[in-house]
Amino acid sequence: MVLRKFEIFKSMWGLALASLLLVGCAGSSGVAVDAAKGASEESVYLSESVWTDAKAEKHSLKSLRGSPRVLTMVFTKCPSACPMIISDMKKVEAALGKNARERVRFTVFSFDPERDTPATLMAFGKKMSLGPNWDLFVGSDSDTRELAAILGVQYKKIPSGDFIHTNMLIAVDENGLVLAQREGLTGSLDELAQKLNSKMP
Repeated sequence: MVLRKFEIFKSMWGLALASLLLVGCAGSSGVAVDAAKGASEESVYLSESVWTDAKAEKHSLKSLRGSPRVLTMVFTKCPSACPMIISDMKKVEAALGKNARERVRFTVFSFDPERDTPATLMAFGKKMSLGPNWDLFVGSDSDTRELAAILGVQYKKIPSGDFIHTNMLIAVDENGLVLAQREGLTGSLDELAQKLNSKMP
């Protein structure tokens, strides 16, 4: 089913890109979406993709099971939207209760396998003051496109080497099932924090 979604994603790319170009890296007005209102009931971890973290260690996507997470996709040289996305993830982190803060991980996947090396990810994590509960990953071009399709994120590289992309925050449970998501840059973050807090014992 995940591969079928990827094929649908590719076939609709032309139409999606037309609207994406109107948004660009700056994003759009956002809205929090409850998983019960249309988000996938399948785990986002069904892919066989492999990712490299900021310590140059390899991880299969499936190995991310076990912890609730907030997921996003960015590129480290993004001048505007991506730092805002990271800032919003920090706001979600701050809104979590004690139990949730101890369990939830914040996971960032790069659009840019050419420039975002493990060393670049490490430097980005330090620049953004990301804590030990943050994971930064980069993968191959094909694995990046597959994950973007699974998460419903659209992106395209432009001649400057940067990317235009949609902006998405996705909260998932320990099995990778979507709890809530926020599209854009200005919607409420409350739903993500509430859903994650509600999953704690």
